[in-house]
Amino acid sequence: MAKLTGFEALMQIVHGEWCLGATMDGLGEVSDVTRFIPETGIVTADQFVEWVFLASDDEARDGTPKWQRAKTAIRAAFVLHMGGETVDAAALRWAESDVPAYARMPLPDPEAFARNLTDEELEEEMNVREDWRDRLIAQRELERRGRPAAWVRWTLYAASLLVLLYWAWIWVY
Repeated sequence: MAKLTGFEALMQIVHGEWCLGATMDGLGEVSDVTRFIPETGIVTADQFVEWVFLASDDEARDGTPKWQRAKTAIRAAFVLHMGGETVDAAALRWAESDVPAYARMPLPDPEAFARNLTDEELEEEMNVREDWRDRLIAQRELERRGRPAAWVRWTLYAASLLVLLYWAWIWVY
């Protein structure tokens, strides 16, 4: 597997983990954040974050805390993967320009997105989403967070077994 470019790694976070930066336009075509990026010039991290949200669904522009966290995470990812607060616009391009936008975008990962949400936001997702898959992902993430660590479960199983063995020993003798 080829190493991701800085832009591809950035888009993995934007689209893969936060499910942002692309949407379907009225004609059924995928429209991504690159349509806002100029051909030349300097692009700042803040400009890129703004364009990501412009290229996303309207829901992402409502200013709720989860989207504020997304802005912070995407800005930090920009600085990390692009090497600084500003970058030449030419660096914010897909490596293969002849491939359609939908084929270049990383697949959104709803489970990674669910890990970015608070418990309250997951509860809300379970209540407002019409898609059963989104509700199930939110429910599983809440359950995952509520489970004790594996070593705690095994310790409890062992303790239960010892109690049962002790009870059986007392019963027999």
